[in-house]
Amino acid sequence: RERSAGFRHQLKSDDTKPIFDKVSNMKWLTAYREDIRQFTALSGKSATHQMLTQQGLWALMQYRMASAVYRSSLPETLKRFLLMFLIVWQKLIEVVTGIHLPYSAEIGEGLYIGHFSHVILSSDVVMGCNCQLSQGVTI
Repeated sequence: RERSAGFRHQLKSDDTKPIFDKVSNMKWLTAYREDIRQFTALSGKSATHQMLTQQGLWALMQYRMASAVYRSSLPETLKRFLLMFLIVWQKLIEVVTGIHLPYSAEIGEGLYIGHFSHVILSSDVVMGCNCQLSQGVTI
């Protein structure tokens, strides 16, 4: 683990480059596709089926899009305008699924959320690639 600003930690991958450095250079859609791949690999069902039925993927799509806007170099006025709508979407996802993934959290590709309800991440979370979360998790 490497100490960074405040109390945040970054896990390092095998090549000693911080994981988030890789994710931040990645397009949100590429990360979301890897999330879908993780769901399909673990369930054996099609990507379409997973996207329509898995609440974890609904929350991840919203997170990936909001996080991309939050980290973008868009003009501040446009960024705030877009985030306003994305935060409303986040609250809807939170009410429907019970999953809270704040856009300021740093989540690597390939996250699998096995069960909906009571999955809550702090805005300071830095999570590596290919992690799995189950219900009742607060980080």
